[in-house]
Amino acid sequence: MWPAPCEYHRARTVDDAVALLADCPDARVLAGGLSLVPAMRRRRVRPAHLVDINAVRGLAVIGDDGGFVSVGATCRQETLLRWAGNPLLTDALAHTGTAQTRQRGTVAGIVANGEPATQLAAACAVLDATVTLRDTDGAREESAVRLFADGGVPRPALVAAVRFPVWLPADGHAFLQAGRRAVGATIGGVAARVRLDASGTCVRADVAPFLSGHDGSRLPEVADGLLGTGLDDGDLADAADMAAERVRAAGDVLATEDYRRHLVRVLVRRALVMARARARKGS
Repeated sequence: MWPAPCEYHRARTVDDAVALLADCPDARVLAGGLSLVPAMRRRRVRPAHLVDINAVRGLAVIGDDGGFVSVGATCRQETLLRWAGNPLLTDALAHTGTAQTRQRGTVAGIVANGEPATQLAAACAVLDATVTLRDTDGAREESAVRLFADGGVPRPALVAAVRFPVWLPADGHAFLQAGRRAVGATIGGVAARVRLDASGTCVRADVAPFLSGHDGSRLPEVADGLLGTGLDDGDLADAADMAAERVRAAGDVLATEDYRRHLVRVLVRRALVMARARARKGS
């Protein structure tokens, strides 16, 4: 099926894109188009206006921004995957789509869509990612976790960049996914990070599952249970049990709710074992 008719606009600057979005309330932003174009072809989405930002200079870069790494709105996933500055983000992107879709898809597009069951939702939660939004009132920062929980970017704002704090090399990380699906929904997965002090005591822990029913956020109770411990096997088993209890899971055609809770228990323990080993090695 062909998309419904719409008016196409090619923005040349960020201000141009912001003005177009403000003037056209029923406009959608076109960057990678991996989600938008198929939805338009199925006529699930029928925007009256399409604002193409691919010609805007400066939006395709990865830049150092005062302790943060800023990923522009049109930066392709494959470009970010080849950048070796953040191992957890690299692992998450390697599980996102295929080599072909990563050549076109953008990180900003995933955040703007706000689908919390995606790999990048969990990675953004663990990495404390923020989003630079631009509208006619100027620029502001929002938590990426909040956008995933709220179902995406509030229109008519433009996601100009996604910002990640600089990765600390001594941190241990893991990213695991079950039921590899190149395109579409996954059965479930988890992103994790731990940090140890000189004595081997856990001083930071982050665990964020991604699966149907969950909002993509971290599980703070799990982190609180690990802080101050030596991350021995019993500590990790307790954390896995708590994660399975506290996660918001839902059943669908791929898996039942009970199966997903069991999967979270297994993957959280495995991820923490892996992250612990990397943190000890880094320390």
